[in-house]
Amino acid sequence: YKIDFDEILNGYNNTESLKIYWLAIELKEENKVVGCLSIVRMSEQNKFCSMGWEINAKYRRKGIAFEGASKLIEYLFKEMNLHRIQINIWEGNQNSLNLAKKLGFQFEGTSKEARIKNGKYLDVWNLALLNK
Repeated sequence: YKIDFDEILNGYNNTESLKIYWLAIELKEENKVVGCLSIVRMSEQNKFCSMGWEINAKYRRKGIAFEGASKLIEYLFKEMNLHRIQINIWEGNQNSLNLAKKLGFQFEGTSKEARIKNGKYLDVWNLALLNK
C-alpha cells in the first residue's frame, strides 16, 4: 500500500479546493485499494489539521492503518510543519480509539451527541497529537 504525498501537496496548494484530501491505501502485492486516509480542515495559519482513516473490515488488525497513519503523521509534522493533528472518533469505535492511542494521540474530551448514526445521537471522542 502507498500514500500519494503529491496528491496532498497538489490539493494543499489549490486554494479553490475544499481542503479535504483522500489518500488511498493500496496493497501493492494485490494491486488493491483496502482503505484510505483523510486530511480535513488543514490550517496553514494555525498549523493544524484533522485526520482520519478507514480500512476494509477484511484487512483490519493487520497493521495497515497504523503504518499508513504513522507515515502520514510523520509527513505532516516534518514536511508540512504542522504543530497539531486532531482526530474525532465516533462513540463505540474502540478499534479506532486503540489505534489513535497507539499512534500517540491523547484524549481531550467528548462532544456529547455530536453525530447521528442510524437515527441515534452518538458522542464523539476528541483526541490530538502535538509535534514536539
